[in-house]
Amino acid sequence: MRNIYYEDFGAKGDGKTDDMSAIALCHEYANKYNIPVVAGGKDYCSAKYYALENSLHRLLLLVWLLC
Repeated sequence: MRNIYYEDFGAKGDGKTDDMSAIALCHEYANKYNIPVVAGGKDYCSAKYYALENSLHRLLLLVWLLC
């Protein structure tokens, strides 16, 4: 049985590009056809995660500056 990879569905795995749509499509296809998914050990990310992380960093910086 062939494995599928996130890159097969457009994921970059570069740590900067939002790969969430490609990952979701990959798992949807894999579930439909009962095919194993291999993540490939790259740095996949979601823009939502980075937005939250950046917001937390700004909040912590603001608190630090105010103290």
